[in-house]
Amino acid sequence: MAPPETVRVTSNYKAPPAYSEDQDYCNWKLDLQLWQEFTGLEKKRQGTALLLELKQGKIKDTVRSLGKDVLIAEDAIERHKHVVCGVC
Repeated sequence: MAPPETVRVTSNYKAPPAYSEDQDYCNWKLDLQLWQEFTGLEKKRQGTALLLELKQGKIKDTVRSLGKDVLIAEDAIERHKHVVCGVC
């Protein structure tokens, strides 16, 4: 009889917490701050990763309107939070 297979679950924390317009913004912001502490994703890639996790709607459109230069900046997440806060 063969030994049972071992299932190994790993997480690389590359995908930021998703946000939707019906979600509590303060809770999501805390999740986002915690994700920033644990992700191995470079800061210049975090803004784009966050944009890609947003559901279609007003918030995603607003963040997308920031443009590529802002989305790939080291402080993109902080800029996201200010823009999302203004839309919520």
